[in-house]
Amino acid sequence: MTPTILDPEFFENLRFDDNICRLFEFVPGVLFFVKDRQSRLVACNTTHKHALFRFVPPEDMRGKSSHDFFPTSLATAFAEDDAYVIRTGEPVLERIELNVTSAGLLSWFCTSKFPLRDAAGKIAGLVGISRQLNAADKRLNPFTRVLPAVEHLQEHYRDDVEVATLARKCHLSVPQFHREFKKNFRMTPRQFLIRLRIHDACGHLSGRALSIGEVAFRCGFSDQNYFARQFKQVMRVTPSEFRNRHKA
Repeated sequence: MTPTILDPEFFENLRFDDNICRLFEFVPGVLFFVKDRQSRLVACNTTHKHALFRFVPPEDMRGKSSHDFFPTSLATAFAEDDAYVIRTGEPVLERIELNVTSAGLLSWFCTSKFPLRDAAGKIAGLVGISRQLNAADKRLNPFTRVLPAVEHLQEHYRDDVEVATLARKCHLSVPQFHREFKKNFRMTPRQFLIRLRIHDACGHLSGRALSIGEVAFRCGFSDQNYFARQFKQVMRVTPSEFRNRHKA
């Protein structure tokens, strides 16, 4: 196995041995990546490419950032962390975040990023690792204050859920709950609810012979056009395109 080196010239002037890239080919379950100052991916290990870019040829990845592949709300959060590391030289450690896998499903990841310096000591980019989490992973503990709301959303995402109901379950006022939820998830409760519905829709689209309208209704959307717009915003493809791609 060999790592996917998208920009060999990037490594020429770094205080960085590209054997590190090769090393992460043999660390199971860990996604390894390197980005330049513009937050563009310049190298990654096979696990990273398989998990997130399985169907993207390396030549189509070179010079691209998260905004070229992921939903805007997710890509913006990734870019904010990248910019912080590059601007301050401080790492981002154990960041819990949602991402869209190559299978087209939303999944939890735990990500850490460190600055990468050139031979003169200047920050030239960043290096990071990420790994998928399961629902029981202890790294999700920082979310315990809003966990009752998350559990309620997971059980009732097909219903119209009021923010006030979620806040009461967490013994917080509505403004406190909204701030706490957005601080932890970097999205609003409503955006989180939509993602749960889209996640469910992916399963229906890939595994059952339901019409797009039936999928929308089963996942809590009363309007098929609204469902299609939200699905494309999150998944970057229409429901029909997702279904056809999965079949292919």
